[in-house]
Parts: sequence; C-alpha cells; structure tokens
Amino acid sequence: MPETISLRLTAIQTALIWPGLDYLVKADKARRECKSGYRGYPFQLYPPSPAFDRGTYHTNMMEQILCLWDQLQPQSASGRRMHLNAIQIRAAIFAVRINLARMRWLRYEAKKRKRKTGQALGLNLGERSLAVAKRRSKRTISILERHMKRANRLLRSMVTPDEYRALMSVWEQHLRWMRLHLAYFQPWPSVLPGRKTRQQQDLDELVMLAKRGIHDAGFKPPGDAELRRIMRLYVRSARRGLEGKWSVPYLLANRTKFETKWVLSQFVLHRLTLERLR
Repeated sequence: MPETISLRLTAIQTALIWPGLDYLVKADKARRECKSGYRGYPFQLYPPSPAFDRGTYHTNMMEQILCLWDQLQPQSASGRRMHLNAIQIRAAIFAVRINLARMRWLRYEAKKRKRKTGQALGLNLGERSLAVAKRRSKRTISILERHMKRANRLLRSMVTPDEYRALMSVWEQHLRWMRLHLAYFQPWPSVLPGRKTRQQQDLDELVMLAKRGIHDAGFKPPGDAELRRIMRLYVRSARRGLEGKWSVPYLLANRTKFETKWVLSQFVLHRLTLERLR
C-alpha cells in the first residue's frame, strides 16, 4: 500500500472520526458473522434495477480501515500524531461523514418514537448539538482533505498514472459498497398499499408464462404449488441481480415474446425433472 505521511489530529477531530470508524469496523464484523447491528439498503424490499451499481467489497481496503482503527483506538479520547496513507485519510473523511449521517438518522428515529426513547439512546439529539457537530465535521473534513492532497502527491510519485487510477477505482467501488451495505442511513420509503396484492398478481403471471414455456419445450408442467415455489425462487434470484437483464418487471413488460417463456421454462427445467409430452 502507499507510503504514509505524518499528520496531527486534535482531540475534537479524533472525537469526530472515531465513532464513524468504530461503527464501520463493527458493522463489517457483524455482517461477516451474520448478526444485526448495521444498516444497509433493503435490497429485498426495494430491489433496484439490474444495472444498479451495488459496489464491490475489497478485502485489502477493509484491512486499511481496520489498520486505521487499530492506530486510533488507544487514543480515541485525545489527539495524537499519526502516520496515514492516502486510503486511510479517505477512510477518515468517510468516517466523519458517517458519524454525522448516523446522528441525523438517530434524531429522525427519535422523533418517530416517544420522547423517553430518544433520551435512552444516550445522545444529545437536539438541533443545537447537531449544528455544532455539522460545523466541526465540515472543518475537520476540510483539514483532512488538505492532508489528502499531500498523500496523493506522495502516492503519484511512487506509482504510474494507470496504477493510481486503478487504486482509486478500487477504493470508490469499496466506498460505494460500504455506503449501501453497512451505512445506509436514508429513511426507507413507506410500503405502498396493495404491494402484496401486486406481487401475487405478478407471481400468477410468471406461473402462467412458465407453464406455456414448459409446454412449448415439450414437457408436462408440474403442479401449481410446485411451479409457484420455483417462481418464488426466480423472483428472489432476480432481485439479487443473478438473472441479468431478465428481471421481473422486464419479463412482464415483454410477456408476449418467446424469450420470456423460454427463460422461465429453463429456470424450471434446471431444477425439476419433468415428464415429456407424448
């Protein structure tokens, strides 16, 4: 990884970096252990389009964040001089923004609950405290960005332009992954009325299209209950982006095409052994 530069963080700057950094490290650990304690985008409830960029997890980038966490942890309540590289400074900037976004989200959640619930969170969620945190965060990010320019100049002097662009591309993909999978603090949209009914209607349509495709392929369709179960598996797979462009909205918009019935029939035939038609 890149060489480090020397910089000094004050107690206030450390106090703004540490909560967000500590949250990222613990959220990643909870995700790997299949535990709760982090907030990601609800891909299952609100699946995006297949072309949506979900980011990419990179182990070496998370190791850099963990290294920064190890350096900052012993002196989390006071300032100190540190040696950080260009990636770690970017992670520190992201941690400041995550800390501020989490404070806003906690205030938003507290307003939805009773007043005593907001006090039980252990944070001062008032407008004044949030304004102070916002002002200090902006100043801290500005200082860190100046240090980042120094680190970038050092990094550019050590690698080729292509290597620098590749490293920044990896970081941007990992940053997007963290925003969506670990630290998505945007309020979720409310569930639209009738959504369950529309889902069942879409599933009925997929079952009918799959039956036609299986019949056209020369096989006897399975029972309705079994075929409906397989179509639920297809919907789940499509929401995870595993079926390429063949998402449920795309299939229903092109229900009259031969390819639609063929895709669904092949999905069923790969999972069930069906009897051929005479």
